Amino acid sequence: MLRLIGSMRVVKSFLFFPVRHNFETTDMYLASVEKYLQALRDQLDKYSEDLIEDVTYAAGVLTINFANGHQYIINRQTPTRQIWLVSPLSGPYRYDYDEKKQQWESNGVDMLEKLNQEFESIRKSIAVSYTHLTLPTICSV
Repeated sequence: MLRLIGSMRVVKSFLFFPVRHNFETTDMYLASVEKYLQALRDQLDKYSEDLIEDVTYAAGVLTINFANGHQYIINRQTPTRQIWLVSPLSGPYRYDYDEKKQQWESNGVDMLEKLNQEFESIRKSIAVSYTHLTLPTICSV
């Protein structure tokens, strides 16, 4: 099971983008990422405003605002076919899709696992209940 939580830091510029295309076409990438981010948004929308004040998704950018002022930004990066995450607790991450594991990973760590760890930390600081996030396999289009 996985969890989510966070606060904003200044994001350093990435000077080099290793391109690892795991999708045959850009359209396949866009459709998969759209499904993934919408499923994540749908789960986050269910949480009490005591934990998460606002979740918005538009133009490939998912913004999560926590009641304690922390903000997460998760967005698609079409040129590199990645998902980027900005965490207020741990900074920026670039996630590539691992086809064998069917998950978005950065340095071998699943994005949902990272989010769940951080969100649990935020939940504890706010002292409200939290249910771990889980998503179905959604890469197939």
